[in-house]
Amino acid sequence: MCVVSYGACSILLTSAFAQPASRNERLIIEIAKPIEDTPNFNWFVRQPDKKADRREFGAHQVMWEPLFLLNYDTGKLDPWLGEKLELDTTDPLKLRWILTLKTGLQWSDRPKKTNPNGPEPPPFPFTSADVVSTVITARDNFNLTALEAVRLRGQVKDVAADGPHKVIFTLRAPNVRFAIENFGGGLFSSFLIMPKHHWDGKDAASFGFDRPVGTGPYALKSINRDAAIWKRNDVWWDKNFPKNDRARQKESEEFPKEIEWRYVASEVASKALLETDELDAAREYSRNAFEEVRAKNSKIVGWDAANPAWTDPCTRQVEINVKHTWDGLNGGRVTTPWADPKLRKALALLIDRKQLAASTYDGLARPSVTMFPAYGAMSKFVAAATSAAAGYELSDTAKLVEAKQLFTAAGYAKDATTGLYAKGTDTLTATILVNDSLPKDVDAANKLEAQMTAAGIKTKVESTTNGDYWGRAIPKGEYEMAYGWLSCGSIVEPYTSMRRYTVEKKDGMTVRPPDVGVRSPGFDNTGRWDTLAAERYTAIVKTLGELPVGEGEALVTQAYKYLNEEMPFIPLLHAPRIIPFNEKYWTGWPSSAKSGGGIPMHGWSQMRRTFTSLRKPN
Repeated sequence: MCVVSYGACSILLTSAFAQPASRNERLIIEIAKPIEDTPNFNWFVRQPDKKADRREFGAHQVMWEPLFLLNYDTGKLDPWLGEKLELDTTDPLKLRWILTLKTGLQWSDRPKKTNPNGPEPPPFPFTSADVVSTVITARDNFNLTALEAVRLRGQVKDVAADGPHKVIFTLRAPNVRFAIENFGGGLFSSFLIMPKHHWDGKDAASFGFDRPVGTGPYALKSINRDAAIWKRNDVWWDKNFPKNDRARQKESEEFPKEIEWRYVASEVASKALLETDELDAAREYSRNAFEEVRAKNSKIVGWDAANPAWTDPCTRQVEINVKHTWDGLNGGRVTTPWADPKLRKALALLIDRKQLAASTYDGLARPSVTMFPAYGAMSKFVAAATSAAAGYELSDTAKLVEAKQLFTAAGYAKDATTGLYAKGTDTLTATILVNDSLPKDVDAANKLEAQMTAAGIKTKVESTTNGDYWGRAIPKGEYEMAYGWLSCGSIVEPYTSMRRYTVEKKDGMTVRPPDVGVRSPGFDNTGRWDTLAAERYTAIVKTLGELPVGEGEALVTQAYKYLNEEMPFIPLLHAPRIIPFNEKYWTGWPSSAKSGGGIPMHGWSQMRRTFTSLRKPN
């Protein structure tokens, strides 16, 4: 048996003769990509292409733990390892933040015994020293490529411990969103704290963390290319309950004894395993695939009984490049007609979102009329952005009469023969770029093309590779229109998405967004919207960004005045995602009935909530 070598053999971190847990004590979760051939849990550095992320096969779901978890319903950070992270109200510069950790936290490993005949020493404690060490590692090592490390590096100037359970952060600039941006785990993951006693003196850019430890309820048992197996950790800090809290102690003993993240090479293989109860949680499925499996196994469940799909946080939209040009027939440059905001507004009016939703994404999409996702904490901001009193609402159905009025005002009329809008001899055209690695997005773009052409705009879809879409066309603004989710970011507050369309000037010159052909940092404002309306919008959003998280409905309404007038992007759909779960051996999976942490994406750190709430069926 291979115990410590890599490649085809597992790294076996428990006894070489350890037997696997029985099926009804083991939880099995699918990953759709293989684990890297030399497994390494150094999350600071991105994994090789076409391999599973180093965190998503158990590391940030059951081994490492976040300081806080974001609640999608309340918009608050729920305590986890941290009790609270708050701005120091005594600091007039608003640069200092104070983190308070829970007491009694501990890592899953212990110091070596100094006396062979003595008792086992207690596990290493998790303290402020671990937080400080990890933050300094990210701040000072510019070779770390993980997004969470890069973001924190740009924000933190200094960090220091104030006793074992308190950490003081000093920021480079005021940022009321420091806590939620870095430690909320809103989407895939948050900034994770590493054990100082393992990382001290190591180059974090090259450190092979192949025997990882965490604070969570599971420790790594074995790992190879095809599977990572985690064993329930008997020294998990949260098992040190008060002696009179027997109910909580008993609850923790009902956790699965083992959790396996298993690589499954195809959807066909995935369906076969799910049908025969050899998977408890599968990859993302289409509606047809889900219904086929559900028909063969009544224990398969989705988001709820009426609709198996959860709503993706990234709303689909059409981005419009107001600075797009191309070579004309006589060698001159031709500017896109969509630089005219009246045409963009008209386009928003002629799209039938309801019909588009019904004909795409297996009929499970929902119309979207803002850049925001449809989560509980966002509802008040969606209402502010679509204020009927202000006249900002967008219709789910097409408003062809109103659209025609705007086309006419812009000098366009429908040709009696072709049915297409034209100005003189110039037919109104549009080209929509889409990422060909996402078939459902390509299908939606094609359905949008058909709608637009039928309504009088000669439209074509151009698909390009994932690398070209994100590596060249989008960041450099080398497209006329693009189908995608470039406003994605906000989960419980509006600023993160809204700031993506802001403008920055220096010495009277626009420096953000950059000129077409120059990469737009962070994929922000790739459509190069920089009009006077954009500047006014920017001023409002800047003020919004200075408010505490969760405030600012009135400012959202004010800012949406300019988005509504000029339509630099057009919201379309809330996209669905179906993640099948199996209730044969375990119940308590994420569903619409759960509050706050009901997020079915089991590769994300938010799934941390679920794994300690799963129970065997009655």
